[in-house]
Amino acid sequence: MKNRLIIGLEGAVINNGNMGCVALTCSILNMLEKISKELSTPITYFVFEGEENSVKNKNICKLLQIQEEQIYSVPTRHLYRIRSMIRHPIKTEKTIHKMRKCDVFIDLTEGDSFSDIYGQYRFNGGTNVKLLIEKMGIPLILGPQTYGPFNKECNKKKAKKVIESATCVMARDQMSAEYVANFSEKKIYVTTDLAFSLPFHKAAIGSDGKIKVGLNASSLLVKNKTESTETKFKLKTNYDQYLRELLQLLTANKKYEIYIIPHVERDAGDELKKEFPNLHYLEPFDNPISAKSFISQMDIFIGARMHATIGAFSAGVATIPTAYSRKFKGLYESLGYKYVVDLAELNTHEAVELTVEYVKRYKELKLDVERCSINAEQRTALTYRILYEQLKEILA
Repeated sequence: MKNRLIIGLEGAVINNGNMGCVALTCSILNMLEKISKELSTPITYFVFEGEENSVKNKNICKLLQIQEEQIYSVPTRHLYRIRSMIRHPIKTEKTIHKMRKCDVFIDLTEGDSFSDIYGQYRFNGGTNVKLLIEKMGIPLILGPQTYGPFNKECNKKKAKKVIESATCVMARDQMSAEYVANFSEKKIYVTTDLAFSLPFHKAAIGSDGKIKVGLNASSLLVKNKTESTETKFKLKTNYDQYLRELLQLLTANKKYEIYIIPHVERDAGDELKKEFPNLHYLEPFDNPISAKSFISQMDIFIGARMHATIGAFSAGVATIPTAYSRKFKGLYESLGYKYVVDLAELNTHEAVELTVEYVKRYKELKLDVERCSINAEQRTALTYRILYEQLKEILA
């Protein structure tokens, strides 16, 4: 029996400005540390990501109270293409050497990137690394995530190969499990997003009698995008117009105090400053726990970054997710929560009208968040038990 485990984390990032992606990494590390104690087995983590940042590594270790020597970042971007592997043979050899040291891999694909909606390069890169892990004979656990959509048949076949060769497959929503069932007979465990278990510190801003509304405006959806992520989805809502009309209506009512809260380093808040200078504009957060801790102080949270809405929801805030893909609907429907504004299905007027209606009914939403949070906790506990059993078997 092994007396130590080395776990490779793929599709989990530390050196990234997207707090949602880092929230998944913090959450899985936090959960695995608890399993480590239950198994009485120390764990070393190799985090396979784009580029290493030793300062961010140290900060995450301090934040989660993990020893620095337990976590190592391993660059993997050169594995995305065969040409790149050939061009960087020494780098490739070092990465593969680290991969071979791992007893098991847990892949998260940044929660929603096991799909081709963010472009072919991103899909191929992440999927090629998964296929390489499986070819090396290392057990691969596909952690809770969204599967698909795969708009190209060749991508669906490639994904099928990964899924069917995996040791264990978890989906974070029923919709993803049903989607996979259309092209594979692999058993899929339906759990939920790991970030529901992200710790946070709740503190009050200070009450002045106003209703605090947090708005997360996504730079992925505005016309003047500030991030390079390729997108292959279409919205029926004009997102820029939606933000402006929504803020015009909310700012006209003096009972609301509005906070523009980023969840990515360069989110779309700057776009709104000229037109709405009197709102509270937050600076980017250093880590997802700080972001969730601040969001927890809101009465209402409206967000287009899904993990920002998960942070709000799991902190007990009345949450209005503004969805741009089926990952939102799938996740929240699985929990029994219906207050989602679907930007892909609603026109701008309908989206604004529905959002304002939900804002007015925020106390009702808060009660439903509390009810549905029980489902999230139960599904998080299922993720824990599945991972515990998988790692226990690897140790045997």
